[in-house]
Amino acid sequence: PLDFGSSVISMGRTEDGQIFIGGKNVLSYLRPDSVGVMKFVLMMDKVPAQWRQFGNAWSTHAIGRHVYFQCDNVILRWDIEQKTFHAITPQTDLAPGTSFFLSYPAPGGKHLLVQDMKVGLCKVTEQGLTPLPGGERMAGLQVFCVLPYDAKTWLVGARHHGLFLYDGATFRKFDSPANDFILANDLS
Repeated sequence: PLDFGSSVISMGRTEDGQIFIGGKNVLSYLRPDSVGVMKFVLMMDKVPAQWRQFGNAWSTHAIGRHVYFQCDNVILRWDIEQKTFHAITPQTDLAPGTSFFLSYPAPGGKHLLVQDMKVGLCKVTEQGLTPLPGGERMAGLQVFCVLPYDAKTWLVGARHHGLFLYDGATFRKFDSPANDFILANDLS
């Protein structure tokens, strides 16, 4: 448990080794005190007031100069240099009542992907969410992993639907013996 009544749900590490932590309605990072003992430092005073009751921070990813805390209905993006948060919400203008499922660093590690349950697989940009070309194919499929397959293709695993290959434009079923196992047992 954290010092302030929540449990650690997710953790992320920046390239320089700083650890960020997400819990239930709590975001923090670790910093050594004067004798070198690591202490939690709350970041909640920096979170926009309307997003302080975000629920669980299911995943924490450090990519470049940002740390992303993915919650059900918001991604809170921490700018390490500016020391500010920016809230990114699901594409409710495209699909009212939607929420996020999971987020993943894109293969190559340059940006964050998130599954908007009604819109599909999206890329997180400085402006917000941008649906991937063909990403609507993943709407509602509970994507559990996005991995590099080769230099130009990603391998995408969906809980009840098996494996797909993504070439930057379309998702197609990946013909693999693993699909029978995934379909019989679920991917999680």
